[in-house]
Amino acid sequence: MRKWSRPSSYGNIPTPRKGHAGATIGDSWIIVGGGSEDGGGDTMVLNMSTYEWSVMTTTQGGFCAGSEGLSLIVSSYDGEHVLVSFGGRCSLYYENEVNVLKPSHKSTSKAPILNRVSGVHNATNNISNFGETEKAESSNAAVGNRHGNGHQHVFDKKLTDERLKHAMLEIEIGVMRQNVSKSEAVRQKMIEAAGPRQKTIEELRQELVEAKELKQKRCFKV
Repeated sequence: MRKWSRPSSYGNIPTPRKGHAGATIGDSWIIVGGGSEDGGGDTMVLNMSTYEWSVMTTTQGGFCAGSEGLSLIVSSYDGEHVLVSFGGRCSLYYENEVNVLKPSHKSTSKAPILNRVSGVHNATNNISNFGETEKAESSNAAVGNRHGNGHQHVFDKKLTDERLKHAMLEIEIGVMRQNVSKSEAVRQKMIEAAGPRQKTIEELRQELVEAKELKQKRCFKV
């Protein structure tokens, strides 16, 4: 029977937390969010080859990195990895925003979800802000290459947009399923609670009918 082992880790070891999310990029295991005594705001990364912890990014204004129960995926844009998170609970509030982190730049961008279309569109626009302006080439060959790269860039962007849309749809479908399950559970409890009451009313009605019949029989005897 296989058993879990506990290898020693070192570096900036994170404080204990719960409700966090994790994703891997190469040998790096990235931990985002989660509740802890210090808020769990720092995004941590563990080098799985050396078991060294380090801080990828600290808490930034407008982004509740200490959110509990958030969803996290890894996608790519312009050939670089990006982390995309959604939802979670921060303090007393539930989040409905998309947050994007490009590990190479260690910066976070937020895109509020207004609806299914605009939410994905805003997330894509925020990711595109990470692009860098290419240097102009003077030779005709360089111009041709730049045009070819431009077509490839458009293709990659469309592919990334579709992946983001697919990921967002999966997240929204999961949330909708949870809401339907909760509504069904509440409805079932209401039915169970109303059951005894309906039975009592039926019994009272039957007693009234029997009392009325008994009274009529007595009148006939008289």
